[in-house]
Amino acid sequence: MSSFTWKRPRDLEIEQGRATPQDLETRYEGADLEPASLAAWRQLMEQLFSFGGPAVAFTDFLQTMQALPGRPPSQPRVFVSHRMDDVLYAERIAWLASRKAGLEYWLDVHDPVLRLASTALPSGHPIYAIAVAAIIEMALLNCTHVIAAHTPPPPNTSWRPSQWIPYELARAKTRSIISRQAAGWFHPQVHPPESRGEYVLLADLCGSDTDVEQWLQSHAYRPILAKAYHGAGTPNSLP
Repeated sequence: MSSFTWKRPRDLEIEQGRATPQDLETRYEGADLEPASLAAWRQLMEQLFSFGGPAVAFTDFLQTMQALPGRPPSQPRVFVSHRMDDVLYAERIAWLASRKAGLEYWLDVHDPVLRLASTALPSGHPIYAIAVAAIIEMALLNCTHVIAAHTPPPPNTSWRPSQWIPYELARAKTRSIISRQAAGWFHPQVHPPESRGEYVLLADLCGSDTDVEQWLQSHAYRPILAKAYHGAGTPNSLP
């Protein structure tokens, strides 16, 4: 999650086209993850590809994950939540987290395990949805904070709510009514923020690069040193 640097980009390029579903079982090896969550992931993958009971295997996985301790706040890592259309904004937030605040982050489009799942398990594969949901759970358990990007719809289209953002924010909030571990960045055209749902008022509200950077830096428990960013170049500023 520094972004999960267990595989270098060059390694992924070499393996492209040769990946198999079974490769998912070992893909997290060497990552900075809670050991018990790593064991739960391996067991899930083994069960999925051995006896064909995906629903039972996923239930067992979720029950195991629910009982595990979360990542300690002293080792902050930010989960960047976004809609499919908002990748550029999400990458800007990830860049601010890593390069400006010195925090590790998780962003779906930068996660090689998620990319492998999409390659090795086409969307029509019966266990594709379970693998994706399990990867999201692995990321949430191994992150301490979450920030969501809230944006207007593309031109000439209607806004469609994310199926994941409310869930991901709720998971980061745990049992707290209002959580400083959760935040939302709102595009200027998204006003008022609660137009995206009143639940957003239960987290910190950000409206600019400066707001996001200050929120991120407030959770840095050590001197700010730039972390690795896995995107291309420097994303544009948030509007």
